[in-house]
Amino acid sequence: MKIVSELKDLSLLNNTEVYGWIVNILDLSCYYDELYTLEEIKDIVVVSHQNNQKVYVNAKKIIHEQDIDKVTNLVKELELIGVDYYIYGDLAFYEIAESLKITDKLIYQVATYMTNKYDVNVMLKDNNSVSEQIDVAPELYSVPGKEKIFVNIKIILFVLVWMSLTNSVN
Repeated sequence: MKIVSELKDLSLLNNTEVYGWIVNILDLSCYYDELYTLEEIKDIVVVSHQNNQKVYVNAKKIIHEQDIDKVTNLVKELELIGVDYYIYGDLAFYEIAESLKITDKLIYQVATYMTNKYDVNVMLKDNNSVSEQIDVAPELYSVPGKEKIFVNIKIILFVLVWMSLTNSVN
């Protein structure tokens, strides 16, 4: 089993038992215990990659129209640093990633969206955006508990297709 954990303290960074670290940064993250600066994330990426670990950025903040340029520039800087993946929940972040041609680094967290039949129907109409994400992070599976829950997009896609075929979504 591959474990991805939120990095709550820099002293944990050399723990090589985890597959990767989730890091939080002010203009992208919400629901966090610890925020890191761009410089700290740069150091986290260096150490994590030396330990053969991945770095995931919590990018689940709802992006307002006036923040799009700031977020886009921040993501460009994170790309230069070498971040591996972005965990997002706002479709505006997907649009930013698409404009930067980094949709292969996205992991959709279902906690915010896809909670009703209307969201599911919208996603079914735009299968390209769903199918682009299928093989992004096969190491993430649904995990019960009070902490953040992530799920493999293949499971979501299977459920969506099954629901559409059985007319469960109207």
